[in-house]
Amino acid sequence: MCKPRIAVRHSEETAMRSCALACLLAALALPLLADTYTWTHQGGGSFSELSNWTLSSTGEAPAAAPGSGDAVVLPNASSPYTVTNSSAFSIGSLTVGGGALSGAPTLDFHNGLSTNVVAGAVVVKDGAMLTHRVNNVRNVYYKLCLKCASLTVEEGGAISADKKGYTSSFGVRTGTYGGVGGNSTNPTVRHCYGSIRYPMDIGATGAVNVNSVSGGVVYLEVSGAVVCDGTISAVSADNDTYIGTGGSVLILAATLTGSGTISAATGNSNSKNYGGGGGRVAVHLSEATSFDGFTGDITADAGKSAAIENGTRSGAGTVYLEHAG
Repeated sequence: MCKPRIAVRHSEETAMRSCALACLLAALALPLLADTYTWTHQGGGSFSELSNWTLSSTGEAPAAAPGSGDAVVLPNASSPYTVTNSSAFSIGSLTVGGGALSGAPTLDFHNGLSTNVVAGAVVVKDGAMLTHRVNNVRNVYYKLCLKCASLTVEEGGAISADKKGYTSSFGVRTGTYGGVGGNSTNPTVRHCYGSIRYPMDIGATGAVNVNSVSGGVVYLEVSGAVVCDGTISAVSADNDTYIGTGGSVLILAATLTGSGTISAATGNSNSKNYGGGGGRVAVHLSEATSFDGFTGDITADAGKSAAIENGTRSGAGTVYLEHAG
């Protein structure tokens, strides 16, 4: 009569131990409690400098950089400011701009070709901007590469690689990328380069030593929805002489809605010299069966010359749109 009771007791103890072990393993598998990192250094500065942030949980500076579960907020300040990010991050969410003050922030990526990862939503508010460093260092390349769950660019907000491509002393100097550049004195056909479907190249400059700056690169990989009521662009700079080309905008998303602008167009020449050719834009939608939800402009227009009768017109770049179905 005793043995069955002992067997039951052993069975209960084993079950309790198994349950406790399962609970412990589950607890170890959970991420650390997420926090909200709010930028509080009014003059801008480095993203990696911990004293520039305040934690919502303590009201003090953090002891470590934001991680995959943390919300990161760069609110408006009394005057515009720039935060420089020199190494790729992996965070929970990102909000740039917003608040009662009028000085909107810019988050400037200086982390080369590395992809910045946001597990949740990215929101760029009115006046705020995401951008990347200009490509003016030999054999070092800068692009804006961002992977997130959803993306909202509000009206007045921008994700911009405008004038962030090669300067006139670096890179390709033909004025031709997605479209052929025009030339007032030598209309030699120049060869376009790069991918139409998956453009990731920096735009070409117009010529050496003429202060020509091409468009850079915006690469957005969004598992969910993109709402663009602002601007996503890689446009080159206007110039008095030769003009660089537009850069690249590549968007991979589930859906695209909004009424904003997506552009890899080219700046204009204020002289008889040529405008650069257009850049390249590609948008791939994995769930939407049309682009009807986006009522804004998608363009890779060529630059214009102030004296086009003396020269050759530049060619437009490429716009590639692919949806599900």
